[in-house]
Amino acid sequence: MGRFDQFLDDQLAITPAEFRLFIGACAGATSNRRVNQKWTPYFQVLWQTGIRASEGLNIRAEDVERQHIRVFRLKRRKTGRSNEDWIPIQAGLWIDLNVYMTANRIRADQRLWPHTIQQVEYIWGKARAKAGIRQELTPHSLRHGLSHNYVAQSKHSASETLVRLQRLLGHASPYTTARYLRISMKDVDEDIQLMDF
Repeated sequence: MGRFDQFLDDQLAITPAEFRLFIGACAGATSNRRVNQKWTPYFQVLWQTGIRASEGLNIRAEDVERQHIRVFRLKRRKTGRSNEDWIPIQAGLWIDLNVYMTANRIRADQRLWPHTIQQVEYIWGKARAKAGIRQELTPHSLRHGLSHNYVAQSKHSASETLVRLQRLLGHASPYTTARYLRISMKDVDEDIQLMDF
């Protein structure tokens, strides 16, 4: 097993099947139905965009526009690059978010989920337990899950997939993103052996 393979085994990524179980359990995570209905779109946004839980809490109604969500990357403040990204979402999620904002009368300048990370972790734990997911997954597992899912379903070359995933996740370095490509030293060895020098 190569160094990158070992790294991936240490990362807990939620699978699409686990996410479906989780999101189904989210509907009954607490005894308050209205509270539960607020969290389902939040976790769907994290799953589809790969943003961090804290970045999701900062989304305002004005940040949802034409099947895109504007995200302010928290880790980019020190790099000097713009910390604003518009991330594409599927039409179904965009419609669900608009229904959610209308039903909850959320104004353009209001956050969609005015909660804390502690509240996110609490609901996450309740829904994970209700879904019967035994793995010690965290909300960050959605980010890893999206990355693995993206790589597995990509129709592009490895280098193109790397560039696209790096852009989606907002990584400053391609080396951070490369861990999702499951590149092992065995793969590199095979490439070297086939090269024409």
